[in-house]
Amino acid sequence: RGTSSEYLARMMAIRRMPPFHRRLWPEPYFQSPKNVLAQNALSPRDEVETNLIRSLIASYFAIVRQAIQDLVPRAIMHLLVNHTSQQVKNRLINALDEPELFAELLHEDDAIANERARVKALLDAYKEAFKTLAEVNLTSI
Repeated sequence: RGTSSEYLARMMAIRRMPPFHRRLWPEPYFQSPKNVLAQNALSPRDEVETNLIRSLIASYFAIVRQAIQDLVPRAIMHLLVNHTSQQVKNRLINALDEPELFAELLHEDDAIANERARVKALLDAYKEAFKTLAEVNLTSI
């Protein structure tokens, strides 16, 4: 509504208008300030409803605050940890992507090469045994 001086200025401007224009403005503009203040007094029901609305607004803001507090760790994880993880991964890939390191990185340990050869020989033996069993089953039928 503004200050009392603004209210008085509006009242003076409205009172200077012809009666036709006064009908265009809402009725509270034509009342004295005492009547307007008396209308603002709240009934007990209005007070209860006002307190209820205040309580609901406070609850709403508490819910919003909790939701924002829950989103902060997710935002930190997304913006900081994931970005840092991606940067470390890119640096490691760049460090490993040097041609002079290929021979060293692709070198197979002798123990692993021996184990691979032993397992391959064992696999070949199993394949041969399975083939022999299949032939025996076909000839016995």
